[in-house]
Amino acid sequence: MVKQIAAAFRCYFTRLLGIALAVGAALALALPARAESPHAVYLPLVGKYVPGLLADPEWVSPFGIDMYGVISDAAGLARMKAAGASWVVTMLSWADVQPSSATDWRWDGYDEKFLRAKNAGMDVCVLLVNVPEWARGSYPYPGGGPGMDLDALAAFVREAAERYDGDGTRDAPGSPVVKYWSFFAEPDYGVEPPRRGEEFKGGWGKHGAEYAAMLARVYQAIKAVAPDAVVMNGGIAFDYFTDTVYPTPTNPNRTGIYYRHFMADAIAAGADQHMDMLAVHYYPVTMASWPDKLRALYETGASRGVETRMRSRALISPEMGFWSYPPDPNGAGEREQANRLVQMFVRGLSVGVQRLAWFAVFDGPPHIPTELHGLFRNGDLNDPKPAYWAYRTMAQQLHGFRYSGPAHEEATPSPTAWRYEAYWFYRRADGARKLVAWANRLAGESQAPTVTIPVLARRVQVVTNPSRADLLEAAPVVIVDGGPGDLDRAVDGFVRLLIGEEPVYITVE
Repeated sequence: MVKQIAAAFRCYFTRLLGIALAVGAALALALPARAESPHAVYLPLVGKYVPGLLADPEWVSPFGIDMYGVISDAAGLARMKAAGASWVVTMLSWADVQPSSATDWRWDGYDEKFLRAKNAGMDVCVLLVNVPEWARGSYPYPGGGPGMDLDALAAFVREAAERYDGDGTRDAPGSPVVKYWSFFAEPDYGVEPPRRGEEFKGGWGKHGAEYAAMLARVYQAIKAVAPDAVVMNGGIAFDYFTDTVYPTPTNPNRTGIYYRHFMADAIAAGADQHMDMLAVHYYPVTMASWPDKLRALYETGASRGVETRMRSRALISPEMGFWSYPPDPNGAGEREQANRLVQMFVRGLSVGVQRLAWFAVFDGPPHIPTELHGLFRNGDLNDPKPAYWAYRTMAQQLHGFRYSGPAHEEATPSPTAWRYEAYWFYRRADGARKLVAWANRLAGESQAPTVTIPVLARRVQVVTNPSRADLLEAAPVVIVDGGPGDLDRAVDGFVRLLIGEEPVYITVE
């Protein structure tokens, strides 16, 4: 996404850690800190009170992670598996495999990379990038575009899908599997010719029909050898649009780089017939929530008469993120990142996004504030940010759970305008019900909000996001209707809880 320029036109206020619970949060935070081990710890850190993982063969974990380079324990594979990640998004460079010609095959690195993911029990999603020079045709850049050699692309993709379909025929050693296939990085990029340093994004943005034709070729090639593979577009940015001015101090007339109607144009040309899922990236840059973003996307479909066809595609997000900025000594930026991570996953699930991957394990360049998306500080797997523990707690608490509906009043279309958010999740295996809830800081508010919410229950268990490894072992706070922690202390069928900006998990008993 346009992470590099986001800070120039949007500034997020530093937020204080919300009061998660009148009873419980203070107890958890009062636990003594333990010194971090100086040694690498890659085995799962199973807390004493981690909930049991109940079997549900139809449930598919939505929680993923982006590892665009190497997939290995050193790159965070084991740490993210321990945190509950179930799928990994990575890149497959066509130019690496066929650098000089259609007969020059070099699978070096990819066989091992995909096999490590398989051995870790992670599904693999690849983003195909980097067209070799010999296959670029009349489009001179590596990101692909109208005029590239589609015959060569289809032949390459068919061979790659056969190699990584795990069917025992012409498989790579160990039969690693690539389940999801996407094509070209943020193909809604709409600047022609591409700006310097952005050539890798390709030239598809204003050429939705040509992109649809490309998808038809690769879809047919993959399905011919791997009918169970999932084929989708490269995740669209759908933000920072070419038709909108985003002023900066040095350029008051600066416009965006993504073409607003790319996906609608592609679907109008038949792309939906060659997409098993619709892939969308998300960073809270100009659209504050998943519901805001998808509503705007579907409006472009309506403008082209294809909204129903657009909505017919299942949703997936191969990339989304939020930065831990500013890096203040009190850690408010990191706590904000941890809160946003949970909010982005939960809101995404509430609007039907089936799988979501976080960008990324490690931060990007430290001199670009909006590149600080990582879950670990300074590339050190023994120095996790609060966002890592938030990810881990979320994956544990929602394991086996499906979103089942809101528990708040939706006064406006955008959830960021609601006083609080509370989302119901249901576990089919045992009928368990769980709320994920938090309070929102509304426009103009400088203080962290607290809100009292009623939960229809005789007894609840409450879990907050831990900020350290030792807090994973803290028991849930149990609150009984009318007992300590029930704010009105009345036996009336409701447990009333005080929540803040930090998401809490409320299991209803």
